[in-house]
Amino acid sequence: MNFASHWFWWGGGDRRRGGKDSEGNGYVQLIMMVISILLLILGPVAATIAQMALSRNREYLADAGSVELTRNPQGLISALEKISDSKPMKKADPSSAAMYISDPFKKKRSMTHLFDTHPPMEERIERLEKM
Repeated sequence: MNFASHWFWWGGGDRRRGGKDSEGNGYVQLIMMVISILLLILGPVAATIAQMALSRNREYLADAGSVELTRNPQGLISALEKISDSKPMKKADPSSAAMYISDPFKKKRSMTHLFDTHPPMEERIERLEKM
């Protein structure tokens, strides 16, 4: 991130020659500026995707840990099925939606799950059934 912002704001030109570009150096600076802008935009997005993937993985690990403690995967499967069959909440705050066990709004799933904090209930139940 610092590399991208450095190139974006200060460029990479040769300051020893009074700021004059040598042959072809202008193209290199332009390419580096485009790359730095892409890094500035895509860096935070990639970090968020990695954070959400870690969060989903922790949910699977929490499920496995609960089965290990209780020795009863069917109990957790039953609970998750009841939660997944519940109706959407009418007065849920969107900023706290990630703190619920399942999506409180029950919105239709998009084609990408990269920004989901919790894995789908069906996948959690499927993994529990394999234990």
